[in-house]
Amino acid sequence: MKFKILFLLAIILIPDFGFTNPIVSGVDGTFQDNNIITISGCDFGSHADYASSKEYLAAGWEDLDDGSLDTDVFEINDGARAERISDVNINRGNSDYCANAFIRSSDRTYTDLLGNTVTNERGYSTSVDLPDDTQIVFISGWFMFPAGYVDAVEGSLNQCKFMTAYPYGKTAADNDQAKTFWIVNSDFVAACFEDGPIYDHFSDISKLGGSGAIVENEWHRYDIAIDTSRSACNKVRYFYFDGKRTIDSTFDCTSCGVQSREYYTEPPTCGSLEQYCPRFWDTATWGQYMRLDGGSEFNLYYDDMYVSKTWARIEVSDNAEWSESTYAHKEIQIPVSWSSDEITFRFNQGSFNDSEQLYLYIIDENNNASEAISFVVGQPADDIDPALSPPGGLDATPIQ
Repeated sequence: MKFKILFLLAIILIPDFGFTNPIVSGVDGTFQDNNIITISGCDFGSHADYASSKEYLAAGWEDLDDGSLDTDVFEINDGARAERISDVNINRGNSDYCANAFIRSSDRTYTDLLGNTVTNERGYSTSVDLPDDTQIVFISGWFMFPAGYVDAVEGSLNQCKFMTAYPYGKTAADNDQAKTFWIVNSDFVAACFEDGPIYDHFSDISKLGGSGAIVENEWHRYDIAIDTSRSACNKVRYFYFDGKRTIDSTFDCTSCGVQSREYYTEPPTCGSLEQYCPRFWDTATWGQYMRLDGGSEFNLYYDDMYVSKTWARIEVSDNAEWSESTYAHKEIQIPVSWSSDEITFRFNQGSFNDSEQLYLYIIDENNNASEAISFVVGQPADDIDPALSPPGGLDATPIQ
């Protein structure tokens, strides 16, 4: 059964910004976790199949619901495998398992993400290898810093790069140091860039205690969206925290001496930087790197790992208006098929509650969002009243 939505009034009220937002005209399916939902409409854009061996289209998706990492797509650090956690006091809502990246001062025995019993003093690094031609990437994950984490990472040397994009494309020998990442450094969370000798904090996250300070025992979503397919010095990199774009980095290269701009230049634009070349993205990692000074111990919990070679995606939010300038609980959805006029996806309830009123959005590859489609968790589409929010897609920043 499908409901149909009339968009005439909404279209009249939407100002002309020079780009077309996706338009949803019908929804079919019941919004229960893991159910298939079909969306019909127009101007959905495109989303290629980046995981041909899987049902989903994204380059990688893992919610650990079956208690084991999908090694067809994801890789695990064989020398220090992350831990599998099954604890209702730790796991995200509605989730039976999560991963733990940890450091101890001595060996401990635990169950890893493959279900094996292993002994090690540390475990970390879950990753997806990306094709060599990857220039557009969207990486997402949920993370929780448990009680005691702040004390454990105090000190200038203590850090954890907990979600990272690694690129190809630098001819210098220290290519493996080039990365864009979310980091815990000392006792604050920051969005960062590093390329061998260059290291730059873009920003601390003000929501976390006012100065980027870590809030313990809370799950939060972090995203990195990058597009290096654009022309020299016009490449973009966005960092999101709980649905809000905290960093808006579109570099015009007017000052090649600014460290964070050097990362996205192409020769010979900045003269002395001719060893730099266009970035192609090699790997997405979660729980990737930890360093402790003085024998401290800590855990970093993570779940719902997603990566794709496009910004096109489906999102569910508790906010009736799509916004990248305000915080909101958003759960990424799992695309199964995608054409300009029809999308199917598996509904990912995440930590939303049963019977909760939520809003569905289609975001195309240029970051244009549709209007909100209202639904209730657990109800079929034909039992709900679709609600169009006032131009909900217009707060997202399109790729111009």
